[in-house]
Amino acid sequence: MERGLALRLAAGVALLLPTTVAAAAALPGDAGRTDVSVQASLPPLPMTAYGTAAGASAGQPVTAVVTAGSKQTACGTGVVGTEKGKAVYAIDVLADGQRAGCGAPGRVVELYFGPPSPGETGWVAKQSTSWSASLQQLNLNGGTALGYRATVPMLAR
Repeated sequence: MERGLALRLAAGVALLLPTTVAAAAALPGDAGRTDVSVQASLPPLPMTAYGTAAGASAGQPVTAVVTAGSKQTACGTGVVGTEKGKAVYAIDVLADGQRAGCGAPGRVVELYFGPPSPGETGWVAKQSTSWSASLQQLNLNGGTALGYRATVPMLAR
């Protein structure tokens, strides 16, 4: 019975293979080419930053902001969790090909932690890193508090 299953699987792969190759060769402008690359059609990979976040609380939102020249773009969001009693985070930071203004080699990534509860302020991590399409451990040791400004509605005269 196992031999029969193996033969059926092999036959199924043999049937699919010519279809896959024919479909790849049928792309516009690729007639007769044998070096067609699937990689060219794949989206760019993001950077994944992760680590501990001293000073953060479970459930606190975190946003990755990428700086490109004088422009800053929000390129990923996440939520702080806990592991073995420590605050931890993991966040995908999009590539420029996924969202304009996001990650590209040499661009700076900063992490902003939103207010843990209403009436409190968030903070920006002291540590930052350069974007690269990889897995990067970045353990954070607190940061600079973001300003809090109350606004009051004004009546027009």
